[in-house]
Amino acid sequence: MARLPYVTPDNASEPVADALRAMPAEVGIVHLIAHAETCLRPFLRLGQAILTAQQLDPDLRELAILRTAQLTGAEYQAVQHERIGLLVGVTGQQIEAVRAGRVAGPEFTEGQERVLAFTTAVVAGDMDDATFAGLDLPPRETMELILAVGFYLMLGRVMNAVDVDPEPAAEVSIEELRR
Repeated sequence: MARLPYVTPDNASEPVADALRAMPAEVGIVHLIAHAETCLRPFLRLGQAILTAQQLDPDLRELAILRTAQLTGAEYQAVQHERIGLLVGVTGQQIEAVRAGRVAGPEFTEGQERVLAFTTAVVAGDMDDATFAGLDLPPRETMELILAVGFYLMLGRVMNAVDVDPEPAAEVSIEELRR
């Protein structure tokens, strides 16, 4: 049971109610974050930008999010992003490997392994020069990856702190992710 009540459009201020109604799917954590009214819309805009507007390859982004979820114990986040990962080309074998804590192996390309190692360093707060240089992405994509990992690290900590209730993966389409 979540440690805070869920905000609904019926018990929210009008700006929050409008934001909740505009969501393409019911996502429980958003209904908890809605308590922080002045943060809700910026939070949603940043999350949408990460999911829809980055140049970083979506499969790399989703592998990084899944690794972040695994490292932070954010099961809710893992369930949601396993579905999104499959939509953008992450394989079931890759998802299972990350879920098991494996970040290298035959199911990953070298680039994916570098992203997973980089993600591990960002989450641990222990980035060394070799891991940073080894990522081998353009500066924009490097920063997009750092922001994605940081956003989902924060979100995982929020999920764990409020004990968001588990729910099935949101039914979203690839078209909704591109909006």
